[in-house]
Amino acid sequence: MRCTVLFPLLLAATAVRADFIDHLATAADVGKMKGPHRGSPRVLVIPLVVDDEPFESGQGNAAGFEAELRAFYGPPGAGFGFQRYFAAASLGRFTPEVSVASPVHIPTCPQLGPYTGCAIPRNGISGGDILGSVQLLQDVLRFLDEILVCAQDGPGSGRSCTAGGGADLGEVDVEGPAGVPDGWVDGVLLVSNAPFGGIALPVRWLRDNPLLQFTYPPLPDFTYGSQQVGIVAIAGRSGAPRHAAYVSVHEYGHVLGLADLYNESGSTTDMPYSVMGDWGYDVAASLPDPFSRVVLGWAQLHQVTGPGTLVLPPAAETGKVYKLGTGREFFLLEYRTRGNLTDGDLTVPGGVVVQRVRLDQLPSPNEGSFLGTLANCVNCSAWDPMLLVEQADGRYDLQQSLPRADADDLYRENDALLPSTDTQPRGASHMVSSTNRLDGTPTGLSLTVESITATEARVRVDAPAVADGCAELGWLCRESTCTAGACGTLAGPPDAGHPDAHVADAAVPQDASVPVDAGSPRPDAAVSPDAAAVTPDAATTPDAAITPDAGIPGADGGAAADAGAAPPGEDGPGSGCACTAGDAGAGSFLLAAALATLTRRRHARA
Repeated sequence: MRCTVLFPLLLAATAVRADFIDHLATAADVGKMKGPHRGSPRVLVIPLVVDDEPFESGQGNAAGFEAELRAFYGPPGAGFGFQRYFAAASLGRFTPEVSVASPVHIPTCPQLGPYTGCAIPRNGISGGDILGSVQLLQDVLRFLDEILVCAQDGPGSGRSCTAGGGADLGEVDVEGPAGVPDGWVDGVLLVSNAPFGGIALPVRWLRDNPLLQFTYPPLPDFTYGSQQVGIVAIAGRSGAPRHAAYVSVHEYGHVLGLADLYNESGSTTDMPYSVMGDWGYDVAASLPDPFSRVVLGWAQLHQVTGPGTLVLPPAAETGKVYKLGTGREFFLLEYRTRGNLTDGDLTVPGGVVVQRVRLDQLPSPNEGSFLGTLANCVNCSAWDPMLLVEQADGRYDLQQSLPRADADDLYRENDALLPSTDTQPRGASHMVSSTNRLDGTPTGLSLTVESITATEARVRVDAPAVADGCAELGWLCRESTCTAGACGTLAGPPDAGHPDAHVADAAVPQDASVPVDAGSPRPDAAVSPDAAAVTPDAATTPDAAITPDAGIPGADGGAAADAGAAPPGEDGPGSGCACTAGDAGAGSFLLAAALATLTRRRHARA
């Protein structure tokens, strides 16, 4: 079946701006397609014990497994843990309240499609077996529903569980778009001693998809009393030294809306310095990368508006990120340091991360487009990614599948990224490190690290003047008010008195003064169309070309260098989609993309 035939079936009746793992291209779909990423939502952790499966090293038995989970998901304290990590990574803006249910026990793994032992091969069902793929998804959805019912009601009524019960999903719905219960459970994590690997499934969307509806008995609707479950994240037993609980931190990033930033195709080394990328699940997690924290509203974001010296305190303490450049391809700069709560995998004390961002590769926010994102991940092309870490040694080793090397990749004292007179497109046969765009277009930008201490990095930058920093930041500041070219700033003294280049921290109000609706954008009625998103002038596309939606700018037709560069809009397939008009890709591959949330996981890497 041709891709152009199957895709409409998968996406039937989904022409709305709401999608899973779209990297917050829209935040208007908290509930069904995303969990809240602000405030103090509730997260229910369900320990699933498969009695005939072993436990991870150090757990020993079911009691040790449960004790480890209660410690990891428990109240804030010392060391790496779920609540502690997210509170630190978000600057206290996302502080989930986690409850660990009584363990659900089942005697053995159920049959899922043709597979037993809870282990689905990495590539799932292949060879164009659409019916086999559909059966696997149906079995998985029924199994997850059974576990949710067991967590609430315990054994009985034909369920396979022998223990469990007492959880109340009604208590896990507190942070809807208006900061009140909305009928959607805030978050559900299933952690098991079985080898599920790591997965996150938009269960309600899959259940409602027409391609899965022709089945008997009917699929569960994931409604429990008055609450619905939109997404279930799962973390299973991993090979030492990895931990299932650690994997769940990455999986919860998907619940929040983030896409994977590793390279599933294996054509490059996974993107480092991100919990969604290259992290081994064995030490304190990497912070979310700068762009991910920006779209979540977890960063202090500053637009560089001209030449000067930037002072970057540790990102783990302040969340400070500088945006260098304009338009739809730019750089984000931050200072990363190794710590007990974050970035435990750094092999050097610290360094400056220089991240190239290319908004044209942001996933589409249209519902169902995540299938294309799974089939063609956002960082699967070495020279056409959404995000790229510029490497201080200029060798582009990561793009050549060579190992990550923090001492060479992070920018440290005297390292520089400069313009180039070479304007040819960058690629495998033409690897020229510079601040030029990847298509070779000069930007006039440069940066040099002047000094690094334990408390700050100083970076000298040269950049063309930007008249209105807030207009340039545009939708990146949708979670808070932008003032003097900065948004998301913290209350209190600005950077302990350190000056910033063209940014007056003291003049920026604290983020708490702006309502953020518990993780979703402000209602349309409260947002002027395109307000602060695009400032029309002679050099940009007029506002009339921008479609406003829930406070988030829509398609701008791909216009270059919009003042407030918007994410891709609704017209046509998303950039991550493997299907375009006339594409002859196999339909079974797109359905397999849905299964990728079950089978693609790098957590199974050896």
